[in-house]
Amino acid sequence: MGSKSNDLDLSKFKPQPYASVEEAEQKREQETTITSIQKPIMTSPLHSLLIVFAVGILSCSTAVAEVPSRSVAPSLTDLHRLAYKTCMNNANSRIEHGSCMADEQAFQNEQLQKSYKDLSKSMNTKQRNTLEKSQAAWEVSTLANAALGIALLDPSGLDLSVTDNTILLIIQRRQMLEHLTNLIR
Repeated sequence: MGSKSNDLDLSKFKPQPYASVEEAEQKREQETTITSIQKPIMTSPLHSLLIVFAVGILSCSTAVAEVPSRSVAPSLTDLHRLAYKTCMNNANSRIEHGSCMADEQAFQNEQLQKSYKDLSKSMNTKQRNTLEKSQAAWEVSTLANAALGIALLDPSGLDLSVTDNTILLIIQRRQMLEHLTNLIR
């Protein structure tokens, strides 16, 4: 090999504006490192919460703009019927509370079945098959959630929150089916 192949053509390299490679690396680190004032702000729980809140607001405003407003869903506090709320307020024992919950769950299941049938009537065969699969998967998921709640919260059978959670899941499913019905009509 000749000396020409081992020689580097230094004319292709640009000179660095810093006196040494170490200075260049220090300058780059300074430019990309968060300052001591920025760091607590950027990593604080409040900062994270504000980012999540801002993203949530933006996604809600986008969703609202994209979906035609036909009906407004009630807030979480308004999901139960007034009769159920009255029954629970007047109940004096766990047995009475359990009876109120059983009545509400039966009522909400009936409403869910009506919503399911209304939506199903508005669908073609392929859509109806998809709805059936979705409903079956939802039922399995709801039963699994109830089993988990019982295992974690209610091993003795005394906690009524598992039943209340199941009622809320039924109501939410019914609302979703009603929303879909409104969208395709």
